[in-house]
Amino acid sequence: MKKISIKKLPHSKVTFEIAVSPKELEPFLKKAAEEYSQKNPLPGFRPGKASLQAVEKKIGEKALAEKAQELAVKKKYLQTIKDSKLQTIELPKITPQKKAKGAGLKFKVTVAVFPEIELCDIRKLKIKKPELEKIKINPVEIDLAIDQLRKMKAKLITVKRSAQKGDRVEVNFKLLMGGVPLEGGTSLNHPIIIGDNKFIPGFEEKLIGMQANDNKKFKLNFPQDYYDEKLRGKEGEFEVKMKLVQKQELPKVDNDFAKDNGNFSSAAEFKKSVREKIKNEKKSRLLNAALNELFEAIIKKSTVDIPELLIAEEKKKMLAELEQNVAKMGLDMKTYLRQIKQTEEKILESWDEDAKKRIKISLALKKIVTDEKIKISEQEINQGVKKIMADLEQEAPAKAKELDPQDLKRYVEVLLINEKAVEWLKKEILKI
Repeated sequence: MKKISIKKLPHSKVTFEIAVSPKELEPFLKKAAEEYSQKNPLPGFRPGKASLQAVEKKIGEKALAEKAQELAVKKKYLQTIKDSKLQTIELPKITPQKKAKGAGLKFKVTVAVFPEIELCDIRKLKIKKPELEKIKINPVEIDLAIDQLRKMKAKLITVKRSAQKGDRVEVNFKLLMGGVPLEGGTSLNHPIIIGDNKFIPGFEEKLIGMQANDNKKFKLNFPQDYYDEKLRGKEGEFEVKMKLVQKQELPKVDNDFAKDNGNFSSAAEFKKSVREKIKNEKKSRLLNAALNELFEAIIKKSTVDIPELLIAEEKKKMLAELEQNVAKMGLDMKTYLRQIKQTEEKILESWDEDAKKRIKISLALKKIVTDEKIKISEQEINQGVKKIMADLEQEAPAKAKELDPQDLKRYVEVLLINEKAVEWLKKEILKI
C-alpha cells in the first residue's frame, strides 16, 4: 500500500487523502454484490452467491458502485490508521474529492486522534524531596487511633440519666428558618456521639443534660463555610426530642483486644502495629503532596491540545466515580444532588479544569512510559487481572460475571504501566 501523507490539524485532528484506482475497486464491486445478495437473496441464487451482473441489474450500476466505494474507503481508512499507529477518538469525516474522469476515486479524511503531549524536561524540574526520614509519631496520635478502634467496639448500655459528653444518643430534630420548617431539615432517631463534633458547632453541647423524652428548643448560627450556601452564617432554630441515651463502655487495651484487632500476640505488638500504620499514612501523605507538586509543574510547563470530545468523556468517567462514592454512602444520586443543591449538568460544567488536568497527567505518564521504555510483562498483567477478579467475585459476583476479559486486561495493563511510570518519577525525580 502506498504511503499516505498525514497532516496534523489544530485540536488534535489529522487529515489525509485516500485514493482508490479503478483496478483497486474491482474486488470491492464483487464484495458489494456478495453482501447485497446475502441480505437480499436473488431468485435462482443461493444467499451471497448472486453474480455481479445479476446484482447490478437488480439495484443499478450507480448503487452498486457507491456500495463498493464505501467498502474500499473503509478498508483503506482502517489500514491507514493501523499502519500509521493513529489512536482515533471519533468517527471520521470522509468527503469525496474532485477527480479526473477514469482516474478512480479520491476521498479526504478528517478525524480526531488521541493527543500527544509536548513534555517539558522533567529532570530539570525543582521539586523538594519529601523528608520521610524526619517523620515523627506522637504517643497521643497512637492513643487517639486506638481510641477510635475502642469506640467502634464499644458496648452500648442504655441509661436513665442525663446525657454526658461521650454518650451515644438518638434524637428527633427539626430545623426551622424564620419560624418555617426547612425542607429536608427533619430527622428521626438520629444517632450522635456527643463530643465527636459531627454537627454544626454548639449542637452537641446543647444535648448535654437532656434525658430520654426531654424536649428542647435552641438557636444556633451556621458556620460561614457550611456546605449549604443558603444556610451559611444564618441563624437556625432547632426543635429536639431526646429519644435514647446510651453509655459507651470501651474495651480495655489488653492482649485479648490485640488478638481481636489483627491477631497480635500482645498489646505491645498491637500498639507497635498502630504506630507503623500512622507512620505509613504520614509517609503516604508526604509522597502524595510531592507527587501532586510534581504533576502540577509538569502540567504547567508542558503543552497539549485536548479535544472537547476527550474532555467530555473524562467528565463522564468522573461522574461515574462520583456515583460509586455516593452509593458507598448509602445514597442514590438524586438524593445526593438534592442535598448539595446541585444538578448533574452544573457539576459537569464545573469539572472542565479538573478533567483537563486528569487528561494531561495521563498523557504525561504515557509519554514517560514511551520515552523511558518502561515495560510490563504478560505475567504481571495476568496477576493483576486475577487479583481484581478475585476481589470482584467476593464483593460483587454479578458484576464480575458481566466483565469483558479483554476490557479488564486492557484496564489492568494501563493501570500497572502508569504505576511503573509513577515509581520512575519517585526514583528519578523525587529521589526516593
